[in-house]
Amino acid sequence: MRMNKKINIKPGQIVFPAQYARFPVPEREWFVEGIIPHKTVTLLTGDGGLGKSLLMQQLAIAAATGTEWLGLKTRKCKTFGLFCEDSNNELLRRQSAICLSQNIEPDDCYHFAWLSGNGIDPVLMDFSSGNLGRATDLFETLCEFLDRWEPELIIIDTAADTFAGDEIKRIQVRNFINRCLNELAQKYNATVILTAHPSVSGMREGSGLSGSTAWNNSVRSRLYLTRPEGERNSNVRVLQMKKSNYGSTEPEIRIVWQNGAFSAVENTVGQNPKDRALHDEAAYLFALLKLQERGQRALVHRNQANYGPKLMKTIQETHGVSVTRLEEAQDRLMNRVIVANVQDEEGPKSKRKWQIKIINQVEADKIMDLKLFL
Repeated sequence: MRMNKKINIKPGQIVFPAQYARFPVPEREWFVEGIIPHKTVTLLTGDGGLGKSLLMQQLAIAAATGTEWLGLKTRKCKTFGLFCEDSNNELLRRQSAICLSQNIEPDDCYHFAWLSGNGIDPVLMDFSSGNLGRATDLFETLCEFLDRWEPELIIIDTAADTFAGDEIKRIQVRNFINRCLNELAQKYNATVILTAHPSVSGMREGSGLSGSTAWNNSVRSRLYLTRPEGERNSNVRVLQMKKSNYGSTEPEIRIVWQNGAFSAVENTVGQNPKDRALHDEAAYLFALLKLQERGQRALVHRNQANYGPKLMKTIQETHGVSVTRLEEAQDRLMNRVIVANVQDEEGPKSKRKWQIKIINQVEADKIMDLKLFL
């Protein structure tokens, strides 16, 4: 029976799909379920100082020890990281803090190896001689080590240090990702994660992009690490999925830095988008009630100081829901006439003030009673 056979298609081979009609369809592999696909390149962007390197070292340790990363199951395997911005002493300090924070014995990290770019030229591909690019001596040396180490996770931190080309030239970006990073992914059947800094406009627009769109188009998934809107705690971050060729772009993880490592405080990976919408609506309604208890008015216009969704970010009941998601929840609730912008009934008409109020308490109670993920 052909059903017991595995599909084995070589690179460059022309495929006639009918030949494989009776073969079992290969299951999609994830390195971190629902957020980082396996055996391909993922791009992680985020402003400097937010903790991309720390987050990646945590992932490498979690995979090497078979423990969870931000509350998510990881693939247990050998891991390798090229950390260009940190010295070995800094990496060792970070290693100690992560292990202590995650209750991991340092001796158990024997499946994790790194190379610090501090004091060496960490460029992996050089484009000084043309758009095709040339693999550097360091790339060849790394491959010799990786041939022996055989990691299934390879972290390249960062693009600015390892890509010696023009980031706005599409052909150079694509050659770097395809002929350097994808080559590593295919050769070692590994997940490759490249970190990068977004441009000022990329941060302002919330896209997390920089340079050519080829950075986004050439990878199969992209994550963006940022600070949540209106968050007062400087240790809080949000890890958002900005691109996924293999699933939804809805998931995000709200994380907080504590004692030298990140931990998850809210995780929407794997959640049904409809459930998440109800969760946001419940958070909005709980926050609206809390504001009314305080005697604060939630206003409907964005340019007003007490604009509802922005004011709600100060309320614990929002549980990290972003201003954008609260705005979307407000729109849905208004469209269903559960809340509305209403005018006070007391006093002279010319002096009566407006505020958002619940006008269908029965439907509001149904939503709040669900308390999804709260």
